[in-house]
Amino acid sequence: MTMENIETTQHRIATPGHRIGAVAVDAGLYLVTFGIGWFIWNLVTMAKGQSPGKNLLKVRVINVANGQPVRWGHMALRQFVIPFTLSIFYLIPYYYWVYKEFSSDVNPVGILALVLAFLLYLAFAILDFVWLFGPQRRRLVDYWAGTIVVNEA
Repeated sequence: MTMENIETTQHRIATPGHRIGAVAVDAGLYLVTFGIGWFIWNLVTMAKGQSPGKNLLKVRVINVANGQPVRWGHMALRQFVIPFTLSIFYLIPYYYWVYKEFSSDVNPVGILALVLAFLLYLAFAILDFVWLFGPQRRRLVDYWAGTIVVNEA
């Protein structure tokens, strides 16, 4: 099933505003519940292709291949596994800095590694955000996971 079929026959692709709103709601819920309530609610809603914020805003993650909502495993891959795998590239310089800082005096290479880690993280975050405004309104994680976010409201 193509993305055009998903948008015309079943659902409309979520706008960047809907998606940013869902992230903002997730962040707020995370802070209010100290992460615990959000995490438990997230485990429940992941089975329906949603996060708590997506659930409240009537937004759902759909598998592009079959047009059906993703299930728990696919959602876990999209929300946790792919971002964690990508974070390794900027966490390695960060942990290098932490290890060097606590084991010796100020090390210019360690500070450079920390700056590099921050710049890599910032570059990926900006690139991922910019892709959200593209014609298909998909983040890089959506492409890698084979998903699209739709508005069900």
